[in-house]
Amino acid sequence: MLPALVIGLGGTGSAAAAHLKARLATEQRWQDLDRDASAPARGDSRPYDWPILLRALDVDRRNRPRVDGLSLDADVEDLYLNGSIGGMIDKIRQGRETAEAFYPTVVPWFGPEDARRIRDDEALDFLSEGAGQIRSFGRLSFFADVLGSAPVTKRLEDALDQLTRVHADVTPNIYIITSTAGGTGAGILLDVLATLQRMRQAHGADFSVTLFCVLSGAFRKRLDGPQRQRSEANGYALLRELDRLMHVGREHPADFRWAPRDAHQMTAAPVQYTYFIDGRRSRSAARRLEGFGPETVSPVAVADAVYAHLLPTVGAAFSSYRVNARQYRQGATDLYSTFGVYMIEYAWEPVIRGLVSRAALEVLQQLPAKAARSLGDDVSQFLLGSMDIPDADGALPPPVLQELDSEPAREGLLGPTVSWLQSRDGGVPYPEAPNLLLPFEDITSFRTDHRGQVVIDRTQETVRAFWGDRDVPLALKTRQQWHPVAGHHEKLIDQDWAVALRGAVARVMSRRDGGPRTGLAFLDLIRDRLEMYRARVENAPRQDPAHLKAARDYAEEKAREDRGFRRGRHQLDYLGAEYALLLAHIQADCHERTLRMLDRMAQEVNAVRGETDRWRATVDDAAQALAQQIEDVRKERRDAEKFPLRHVVPQVDDRDTEQWLYERSVSSLDTVAEAMAWRVTTGPGGRPGLVLAGARPAPPVDQVIDALAARARPIFAPLRRLSVFELLERGGRTADDIGKELKDGADWLVDYDTDEHLRLVNQSPDDDDPHQKMHYAFAALPAAAMPGARLSRELWEYLGQQQVDLNNIVPSAESADRPVTDKIMLFASWHSLRLAAFDGFNDLRRSYEDRRAVPPSPHVIAEEKNAALLEAKSEDLVGVGVLARPLPRLTGDNLLLCRDFDLLTAAAVALANERLAPMFPPGDSEQVLGWQTRSHRGEPGQELGDEARLGRLLKHLMTAGTKLAEIRRAAVLAAAEEAVRDLDWEYGTQRFYGLPPAYRIDPALWQLLTVAAYVFIDKQK
Repeated sequence: MLPALVIGLGGTGSAAAAHLKARLATEQRWQDLDRDASAPARGDSRPYDWPILLRALDVDRRNRPRVDGLSLDADVEDLYLNGSIGGMIDKIRQGRETAEAFYPTVVPWFGPEDARRIRDDEALDFLSEGAGQIRSFGRLSFFADVLGSAPVTKRLEDALDQLTRVHADVTPNIYIITSTAGGTGAGILLDVLATLQRMRQAHGADFSVTLFCVLSGAFRKRLDGPQRQRSEANGYALLRELDRLMHVGREHPADFRWAPRDAHQMTAAPVQYTYFIDGRRSRSAARRLEGFGPETVSPVAVADAVYAHLLPTVGAAFSSYRVNARQYRQGATDLYSTFGVYMIEYAWEPVIRGLVSRAALEVLQQLPAKAARSLGDDVSQFLLGSMDIPDADGALPPPVLQELDSEPAREGLLGPTVSWLQSRDGGVPYPEAPNLLLPFEDITSFRTDHRGQVVIDRTQETVRAFWGDRDVPLALKTRQQWHPVAGHHEKLIDQDWAVALRGAVARVMSRRDGGPRTGLAFLDLIRDRLEMYRARVENAPRQDPAHLKAARDYAEEKAREDRGFRRGRHQLDYLGAEYALLLAHIQADCHERTLRMLDRMAQEVNAVRGETDRWRATVDDAAQALAQQIEDVRKERRDAEKFPLRHVVPQVDDRDTEQWLYERSVSSLDTVAEAMAWRVTTGPGGRPGLVLAGARPAPPVDQVIDALAARARPIFAPLRRLSVFELLERGGRTADDIGKELKDGADWLVDYDTDEHLRLVNQSPDDDDPHQKMHYAFAALPAAAMPGARLSRELWEYLGQQQVDLNNIVPSAESADRPVTDKIMLFASWHSLRLAAFDGFNDLRRSYEDRRAVPPSPHVIAEEKNAALLEAKSEDLVGVGVLARPLPRLTGDNLLLCRDFDLLTAAAVALANERLAPMFPPGDSEQVLGWQTRSHRGEPGQELGDEARLGRLLKHLMTAGTKLAEIRRAAVLAAAEEAVRDLDWEYGTQRFYGLPPAYRIDPALWQLLTVAAYVFIDKQK
């Protein structure tokens, strides 16, 4: 695509830029699919990489446009005008002297009277919600930004530098989008144009500037009351100012001064091509825009029109267009254009999204509602440790389960042993029962050297040391103690069981006939099997420690007596009884720990069942979400079908074509179903959990949908390369029908009065009415013998007969991966139009005339603001009989005189009161040699120059910019101040201008001075 900088101003410009970004992002999606078929449907991180830079300038921070999930990048593209105008307005309110001290470049067009008419709440709302149809707000924000440390103009210049640096062989074009209705776009447009022209001159670049301007009529239904009147007045004022800039020259330049040392003088038109639309069909249009407001249609239409200018073949295609759009010439009245755009588009992106969701939904719907087959073998393999669990890191169920499932166990021949408590790692063996006789080997039945109590105490200490304390971590000192070792193995068994159980469930769920419900059935069988094992353990034969304890207590009592020749026998009997009790306690502890282990395993089963059930609910929710996505896509497509500037194929109700697209892509959903694979992961604190394999961090429902979509997208990605002609051909559309739809759909998007156009042409003897109507069609024609080729040839033949410029977009080395097959675009342009024939211009006049003299002014250029004030005053003077006719629209030198309103009005009053007078040669000659000020109070006069024409003299004082010119200007102001001190100055002024023009002053200037004098009188009251 051709390199370009697209600048959106205000709300309308921002919306159009967002729509253009959405289209470019869709095309980037096309490119991404070519490299990676599983690329995300809409990539927010890298929307597009075409050589097109988008920039939006606005003050509205809240209502930022968002199209198809995309918005302008807040750091790069959305250039918020961050200058605060509240303090600026407060300073200007304080009076002219204070205002000029702080903001000398603002006061000429926004003075204290304007500032005092601004309510505080309007200024506060402006900071976050936009300029609210107050153009002054928009321009104030631009000035505040430019006067700041990081002006937005620098970022525009950086963008232009970036384009010219990267694409040095191609001159980038600039496209500006705005509306005349609001406050921001209408307020800053002229300053942006001046800034760009200055950049163009500084760069020496030959880039062109194309302006797309949405007229105020597009927003007529959205606004009412004062807002509507203000909007319409803004529109008329902006168009008048823009028209003035289109006719500037070195003789009558336009000055832009943002700071005392930051200025630009415009001596040539700032725009090469200007398009006006108002979102309404021309009176001759065959197709209306039912169902859509112009404010909705216009940003999209402009985005499509800019897109048409960016197509790779546009250079050759628009060569005639560049000629037909008449180049700027001084004094021309036909510098304006309008356009229409229509597109027949294969909506591959929403179609593919819908088909991807459909495939994903079918996979979920095919998951069994209950276990599809017996899971008994799976349960046995898992519990016996023979199931391969790839992601369990070797974790397996405890070995005791094999013993509990053995043939002897089924017959009730179980004996609790240490092996029941052993974990699979076997790293730390259980301690063996201590030999209690070992410390007392010298004891015999008839002889002992040990006292009985000593034997008892030492033996019980040995037993206590063997058992150790419960809930004590395993350490070097506790590695030979039963309870720490048993606790260590319990922990390992629990950890292994938690991982192995989840791994087994994940394996079962991940099968093609699996899913969460199969996982739940598997867990139910595990729970049943554990209950059976627990029953076997409970019923296993075991000694009763109570009998052994009684025997031990009796032997202990005998040993404690410690007398008689049988002392040795009693001690040996005690040691034997203590050892037997120890073995019984070990067996009992094995039995109890095994039961508790099985209970914990059952609890873990319940926990995993809860996780699995949540996945079941997640899958159900995902199925509902996918069904909703399908409906949302259908609604999106249906809404797109209603849009009046676009025809979308396939139609949403064309189920046959949609089924054809689905069947040609899908042979099996097995690859998509592989996305439903779960695995075990370790979460915070080492706790394992069931997760979807390869899922990104997201809510579970999104994980399921994303995983399925990532597998399904490659299946449908090739559909994007289908030709729109193939789909149209399948639908049975004829070439004539399609051609008529394109032509009718691309009718001009503006209400233009052709009768008024002809009247204006007839009024001008030099105007030969060379307006141009051009149509351009863009499409990628299928190769011969390819589907759709016949229809494309017939359509091209039909359009050729209709004088349409035909452009076959052939992929080039630079654009091989751009989507050339998905659309047919027709761009219609109508050039060399007259501003006065646009209904969107003339309809605004009444609102403008009602508000042009009411502060804050709808104008933001000083001379235009003052000229409007004078024109309004002249109509009042006609009403009271002072003037025979009102001032015409001021142009040329008379308009420039309005730039310095103080000088103009002072000169008018000084002239009427003989404080400003011509200089004559000696004698009776009436030849004017120049002008000077005179004082009636003995003050010295000031020569103002040797220019005989007063208008030229005043113009020189305004524009010279020299110290002498400043002195002479001050002299005129002082002369007027002296005149006002006369008691009859007002009467004298009115009487003077009631006479015929004096001193051979041009009648037009005399009329201007008359009105200026009466404005001065009004200000003194």
